[in-house]
Amino acid sequence: MQNIFKKILQAKDKYNSTIVFDSRLIKKNDIFIGLKSNNRDGNLFALDAIKKGAIFAIVDKNKLIHENIIYTKSIQSFIIRFIKFLLGAYKGKIIAISGSVGKTTIKENIFHILNNNQFKYLSQWSL
Repeated sequence: MQNIFKKILQAKDKYNSTIVFDSRLIKKNDIFIGLKSNNRDGNLFALDAIKKGAIFAIVDKNKLIHENIIYTKSIQSFIIRFIKFLLGAYKGKIIAISGSVGKTTIKENIFHILNNNQFKYLSQWSL
């Protein structure tokens, strides 16, 4: 599995790819993850994402055949393992913010304080 994670990170670095969960928002070189919700099954949109230019589509159904589709037993498990991989490889500081009110405001304030004081960040992932 780590080889797949490295492959995803290499694509992200090479093409400045974004991880996208909604196939309608796919741009060239993005990485699509087919989540299931109560209303839709993201697996059904993997080929559409590839046709729109996604480098990879990650799904948990084996009915699709394409060289750029990555299969996993469970999307949720894949995401958890991928995040653990990212956190394990990350050598910087991590700031965790929890609570029911004000998380976005605090996050934005911390970003601006650090940015205005010449702190550099390597990458910002939105999952």
